[in-house]
Amino acid sequence: MSRIGVEIGGTFTDLVMADETGRLTTVKLASTPARPDQAAAAAVALAAPDLSVVDTIVHGSTIATNGVIERTGARVGLLVTAGFGDILQLQRQDRSEVYRLKYAPPVPLVARSDVAEVAERILANGTVLREPDPEQILAAAGPLVDEGITSVAVCLLHAYRHPVHELLVAEVLKAKWPGVSVTLSHEIAPEYREYERASTTVMSAYVRPIMDRYLSRFESALRTRGFEGDLHIMQSNGGVLPAALIRRHAVRTLLSGPAGGVTAAQAVIQELGISDVITFDMGGTSTDVCLIRGGRGEATAESDVDRLPVRVPMFDVIAVGAGGGSIATVDAGGMLRVGPHSAGADPGPACYGRGGTQPTVTDANVVLGFIRPDRFLGGRMRLDRDAAQRACEHLGERLGTGALGAARAIVRLAVEGMLGALRLVSTERGVNPQGHWLLCYGGAGGQHAVALAAELGLPGVLVPRHPGLFSAYGLLIADLQRDWSAPFLRSTQDLRPDDLPALVRRLQAGARKEFSDVGRPGMDLTFLVSLAMRYPGQAFELEVAVAGPELDAPDLIAARFHERHRIRYGHAADGEPPEIVAVHVRAVAHQPPLTPRAELPGADALPEWVELDVDGQRRPVAFFQRAELGRSQLVVGPAVVEEDASTIVVPAGWMARTTPSGHLRLERAPS
Repeated sequence: MSRIGVEIGGTFTDLVMADETGRLTTVKLASTPARPDQAAAAAVALAAPDLSVVDTIVHGSTIATNGVIERTGARVGLLVTAGFGDILQLQRQDRSEVYRLKYAPPVPLVARSDVAEVAERILANGTVLREPDPEQILAAAGPLVDEGITSVAVCLLHAYRHPVHELLVAEVLKAKWPGVSVTLSHEIAPEYREYERASTTVMSAYVRPIMDRYLSRFESALRTRGFEGDLHIMQSNGGVLPAALIRRHAVRTLLSGPAGGVTAAQAVIQELGISDVITFDMGGTSTDVCLIRGGRGEATAESDVDRLPVRVPMFDVIAVGAGGGSIATVDAGGMLRVGPHSAGADPGPACYGRGGTQPTVTDANVVLGFIRPDRFLGGRMRLDRDAAQRACEHLGERLGTGALGAARAIVRLAVEGMLGALRLVSTERGVNPQGHWLLCYGGAGGQHAVALAAELGLPGVLVPRHPGLFSAYGLLIADLQRDWSAPFLRSTQDLRPDDLPALVRRLQAGARKEFSDVGRPGMDLTFLVSLAMRYPGQAFELEVAVAGPELDAPDLIAARFHERHRIRYGHAADGEPPEIVAVHVRAVAHQPPLTPRAELPGADALPEWVELDVDGQRRPVAFFQRAELGRSQLVVGPAVVEEDASTIVVPAGWMARTTPSGHLRLERAPS
């Protein structure tokens, strides 16, 4: 049986299929922004005309993220504890731009008029102070439903400690209005901090109807064509879940596309024996970067989308608006800007010939000659070089340069923007990047990776097999994974025997039950445990991984936290007992390993020589086809390695060599 990973990006939709022998089939199509499921279904149809031979399809997309950013989600009603109706408007006193005099706080996803209050109260220790009245619940929610609201978020005070009142609210609402979707905070973000918990719950309720409609259309298209297997959806934490569970936890898909790339990167560096890399995913719309240390991608329990906080486990991915389709403009002051606006898939860069007239990073690389119009997507999509030339010439007129000068400037500025993202995940977090390789993927990543690595002093660049479809490959190999958490506010010096093990056992039992409820009883699960910890008085926590036997060793747990704090901040208060704020348990069901076959030619490939402008001088550049590169073939720059979905530039002073498994290692050439 075969397995498919299909990922929707802003410009292209990518698919990778593996059969039982490890042979890979790839498809890359232009995305269909108005109906993203159409491109995904079309890619599946091309790869597998007979879906009866496919047992699993894993899907990743930016549907949820785009719904929040573009504000196209459902109208949501919010039910809160009486007296807390302004929680989304009050937010936090801190602000992201402290020196901006006209700072405006983020606009909540729920209007104040769509917030209703429930007369109930649970104390911070879980004690019930006031029971809710079902009639009052109906009276509070009634006006929201009368206004046509069909998605309701419920965030009651301290429900993370004792969810009985939220469960009652859900029962009352569903009995009266069966068609209303109800999202409960203790299921989405069962930890303290009311604003963040409310924001996350609302965001899940906001995108849940979008994801539900989208998955229904996509799944219907698959079933119509005979698909009888499992549909899994990639989460932001790098694991997949059955679609039935994702419908209830839509907020977990916010970074599902980038998470696929980090998952694939972890597998590749394990294969190559490298532990520390920075991933660099440059697609058509944006660039996503993530730090991997010790073989694992850096993770975070809180991020933000459109400046709104969301508390779910996810890879710590930084995104900047610099992709192949990023538009270059000149502002009122005569300064060149690249991004964040993108030409996307429609109309796309000027060279696509679909009506776009503004120059993009892709147009610049066409003008510079690194992207050859007749070789784009393996020749299946011919680019319009004249259109790219006209777009860059028009920009050059405003900059006082020709088309070639404008193209160079676009590329230089795009590289500067991406350098900022790479520094943000490394030097600005106290990590010296110079011991890390740059693992580059995405259709546009290989064109700029060496320039970035050289600027940061990195040892080299890794370009995996099929870099233009790498995130889709990550979906293909991802494990089933689900995160649970529970509050646990206690100092390590006050821990009693079995306090932590008992809570972990309860969370593990919940994991087994949930997987059993979706038709996977008896699944072989591996559990990973971590603790959210801090020093008393600190506002935020650090995640500390612990093994099972260590849960009853307070001194060892404290020592682990001191070490983690020292690595992150450069110091630790070794004599200060830290406190545990929450317990996190991750359940993992490992997929059978996938070992793609690397079919490399025995003889070295011969180049095609092309005269290009390189650093202001005309000189011959060697063009190679990656599929023709021999085992351990050495490519000395200046050179370009072309493949169906990506172009890799090897500048002068650098060299590239194929590995036995088909990856490329780019390093500085000996002087």
